[in-house]
Amino acid sequence: MLRNFPNASLLHLIRHPRGTAESVMSLREGHENLRRFVERIPVADPESVWRTSQERILETTEWLPPGQCMQIKGETLLGALKVYLPQICEWLDIRSDPAAVAEMMHPERSPYARPGPPGAPRGNDPNFLANPRLDVERLARIKEPSLAGELSWRRGELFQDSTAKIARQLGYS
Repeated sequence: MLRNFPNASLLHLIRHPRGTAESVMSLREGHENLRRFVERIPVADPESVWRTSQERILETTEWLPPGQCMQIKGETLLGALKVYLPQICEWLDIRSDPAAVAEMMHPERSPYARPGPPGAPRGNDPNFLANPRLDVERLARIKEPSLAGELSWRRGELFQDSTAKIARQLGYS
């Protein structure tokens, strides 16, 4: 992407590896209409996928000039959308006025808040598509999970040291 758009602004939206992995695993277990689709995909370890993704993003963005990449934890952003959305908009040099931010608080109005066209219906999170409304009060109560403790998708195991190290580098504990 940076070869084609070298001055692109990159938003590195981070999510805790535990929350990410648990969401991935819940998609495999829920959503009957997705089950046939997901069952054909080999099960990748969600911790490994999270770690590899973060490593690639960090390797790519470490060489960018200051201000070209913004990094924010998803849990922080969702807990205070009205604080952070205007800041992100300013950074992107797009509208950040109260009316623009108010519209962003209604993702259900977006053309992307529904399944994709025939042949590509799964372009978004099925949990979001089931109810694409923001529950600001619920989002404000989101707490970051801990890096400590057993993994629900690999009973008796903990995060690998390499995963915990990157997560701590990104501000998680």
